[in-house]
Amino acid sequence: TRVVRAIVEKVPQGMIIWDDANQSFTSFQRMLRDAEKIGIDKIDDAFVESKLGAWTNTKNTNDLMKLFDETVNEINGRMVNHFGERMEGVNKRQLTQILQRQWKAGDSALKNKAKNGDFGTAVGFDFSLENRGRILNTMIQYTYSTAKASSEYDAAAFGAIEVDAPQLETLMPYDRTLDLTMSIFSTKLPWGLNGGLTAFFQSGEPYTPLKFNGDKPEEDLQNKYSKRAPAMITMDLSLSKEFEVGDNMLMFGMNIFNLFDKPYPFSVYPLTGRSDRPGEYYEKNIGKELSGSYYDRPWYYSNNREINFFVRIDIN
Repeated sequence: TRVVRAIVEKVPQGMIIWDDANQSFTSFQRMLRDAEKIGIDKIDDAFVESKLGAWTNTKNTNDLMKLFDETVNEINGRMVNHFGERMEGVNKRQLTQILQRQWKAGDSALKNKAKNGDFGTAVGFDFSLENRGRILNTMIQYTYSTAKASSEYDAAAFGAIEVDAPQLETLMPYDRTLDLTMSIFSTKLPWGLNGGLTAFFQSGEPYTPLKFNGDKPEEDLQNKYSKRAPAMITMDLSLSKEFEVGDNMLMFGMNIFNLFDKPYPFSVYPLTGRSDRPGEYYEKNIGKELSGSYYDRPWYYSNNREINFFVRIDIN
């Protein structure tokens, strides 16, 4: 099951929404975490974090697809090596063929079988208020929405105990319940400046927390996506000034993103719900097996303040 799933994890690439940065990152991260749980040599936390770091530093979609394929091939190769050395009478080539046959049979069965048990809902509303004044134009945009899914509990949720449980309703990982944007713009600022100020607030992404099973943390599968990462709060500023050059127009300007230089978290450690601390369970090895900077993950945060200057020429 988990082995076959990881061997053919390349299939979900067709289900990744490459234009959605959060959804594609979450899918890639989930694939890596599943592979890590199998216990393959060198597919460990360091491997996962290095791949996630490479993902967040890659901006081009084609390069992301290439990174996905390379990572899947690397996991598959190490998996075949891992299990090929532990299965008597089966060499690595035979193991690959066995797993591929299993997947093809399962894929064929899934395509020919309809299951009406799983479903999802997404509901919400938008509210916009705009004021066009002589000096200032203001706008407020507010969105409230919920995206939920209902499906059976994961088989591992209750361990070896067979439980006749109802379906589990969970938030979807892309749910952002609250989204608020406030903007102010004016073309009549002192010294002939044009200026705009935009503030954003958005709920953080849901995630599945960890709970301790004995002395080790594991996903709380009975409460999937029950916790939420910190909200995104940021502000941008834009300033520009126009000059007439004959019949033409010349504009100089600048855009300041993250005006107050306060990066907001993209991802959190599921044990603590924070981006800066993984939890005492993981921190106990700092200074022994791990360096003090091992859990410094700048890619868990948005960029710092960014200032862009621009020149625009309108030729009549």
